[in-house]
Amino acid sequence: MAAAVQGQQADLKKLVGVFIGAGFPQHRSTTPRLAAFRDLTTGESFSYGGVLGAGKRRAHLVLLIGIVCLESSAFCEGRDTFIRAMYNDCQFLSQLREIVPGTQDWHDFKPNRSKQFEARVSMVEVGDNEITRSSVFLRHMAGFKLPIAVAHGEGRAPFASEDLRRSVELRGLMTVYPLNPNGSPKGTTGVQTPDGRALALMPHPEKVTTLRSNDWYLESMREGWGGSGPWFKLLQSAREWIS
Repeated sequence: MAAAVQGQQADLKKLVGVFIGAGFPQHRSTTPRLAAFRDLTTGESFSYGGVLGAGKRRAHLVLLIGIVCLESSAFCEGRDTFIRAMYNDCQFLSQLREIVPGTQDWHDFKPNRSKQFEARVSMVEVGDNEITRSSVFLRHMAGFKLPIAVAHGEGRAPFASEDLRRSVELRGLMTVYPLNPNGSPKGTTGVQTPDGRALALMPHPEKVTTLRSNDWYLESMREGWGGSGPWFKLLQSAREWIS
């Protein structure tokens, strides 16, 4: 089963709808125990989780409340579990580096260089490398260049040093988009762990999971894709991995 952690109610409904479409069993609970799940997806916490900076309040609650920290740590260390943090919860997951294996080289997401909220459609390139091809989410999307909705105020991904950025890039642990709305070095828009089980993605794939939600597509895709957009592959790949 998959656990979708709420940010704003409208976004939770959207996430649940996408999960059901991908074939995940539905389970509704206000206080889910992570031990019962294999997938943790978090999204859009800025409505009440962005005090002190995007995602920080929620991350501090996880780290400082003993039982929550222990349960979250046990979930993250499981070999048959995976985590996907989208848009504002990229910041949330990046603050949990001490309990999420493989994230020690991740960075904090900072305010956009423009110092304003940026909302647009950008092109994303998914790196084609060994790690991506073994990723729970991206293994069927290696090398794809796709449009995706972008809407954030703190999406810039500066690394502590150029050596660290180069290390992450050379190991194929980040995806980039050429049109850079937030000023991230090399257009970094997301990072994943070396084992491919944790993905933090700043844009909004859930907004373009249907074919008709894309501004343009080849007519030949209308029948071949069955109404689904390319970004729906994220969830389909995860569902296949569980099976």
